[in-house]
Amino acid sequence: MRSIGEVAQMTKVSVRTLQYYDEIELLKPTKKTEGGNRLYGRNEIEKLQQIIALKFMGYSLESIKEMLGTMNHTWEESLHQQLQFVQKEQERLNHIEKSIRAILQSMALEKELNWDIVQQLMDLYQENTDTIKRYLDEHFTQEEQNNLKHLPHMGDDDGRVEEWIELIKKVKANLDQDPSSEIAQSLAKKWMDQVNTMFGENEKLRDKSWNQMKDDNSPLGNYPLEPKVVEFIEKAVAELYKK
Repeated sequence: MRSIGEVAQMTKVSVRTLQYYDEIELLKPTKKTEGGNRLYGRNEIEKLQQIIALKFMGYSLESIKEMLGTMNHTWEESLHQQLQFVQKEQERLNHIEKSIRAILQSMALEKELNWDIVQQLMDLYQENTDTIKRYLDEHFTQEEQNNLKHLPHMGDDDGRVEEWIELIKKVKANLDQDPSSEIAQSLAKKWMDQVNTMFGENEKLRDKSWNQMKDDNSPLGNYPLEPKVVEFIEKAVAELYKK
């Protein structure tokens, strides 16, 4: 038999926590002395070790109590279920992380928090996976889809996203320029340099991706470009290739 203090020291679980486990009948001591001191035997210590492990894996105390109190489960089945839960939660947190990063990136681009853009970005990241898959299958071959995975998207922790943001900011600051002007042509060249770096000689995928970016109904994760930005770039690039 070990005292509650010894068990606490051995398992690194506080005395108060062990008292609480007793109160909620999750882990009862083997017996109590006449003075009310809790004593724990080998079976109780083993059960505590199970509780510690299950808590570490993310189970709630209520779930742990149910698991340890019934025989309607196998450890393998329970662990598989918890693994699926953790994977789904990780996916959810990844979406949240990407959404927050995308909002910060949009703020860098807009110089303020544009709630219309935020809403569009939230809509992008909340799209059903099946919806995105159908859209991709309708518009891109499997090989093209594989290539698209390597492109930068809003919310990615990717230096290329920052480069695009800086370039789009410069374009937006010069929308009043003539597409054939020196500054517009300089921006068009930088734009196409970055595009060519991304797509190489795959002009077909480049053009399809550009059309997809302009599609308001596209469920893919790209920054929603304003029509005037799209128009400026298309005119400036057209002038660039006349030369």
